Amino acid sequence: MTVPDAEIARLARRQHLCFTRAQAAEVGFSNKQMLRRTASGIWLAPHRDVFMIAGAEPTLRARTMAATLALPGSAAGLATAMRLRNESDLPEGMVHVVRQHGQSHRLTGVRLH
Repeated sequence: MTVPDAEIARLARRQHLCFTRAQAAEVGFSNKQMLRRTASGIWLAPHRDVFMIAGAEPTLRARTMAATLALPGSAAGLATAMRLRNESDLPEGMVHVVRQHGQSHRLTGVRLH
């Protein structure tokens, strides 16, 4: 395992196995290396500029982390936050994220508020 791989694995463990392109670049990955890891299936790309370690279970926590990393300044929406705290009977389905006014991104499997 290379030093950047070890660093990104350490970082990803703190973020439910998710990380951003900027974080990968910060620990030493080039764009070409990032492309190779996604093309080979080592990393998944659930959203633009957001990666997840392959083999990671797409739990509600991981999907919420990926969505909030994709939208800087965002946070888990009420329904998702309640499910994360086990305070809701709502089905796990879609991730709800509250975003800053003016951000108009579309994220697969994410309801933006």
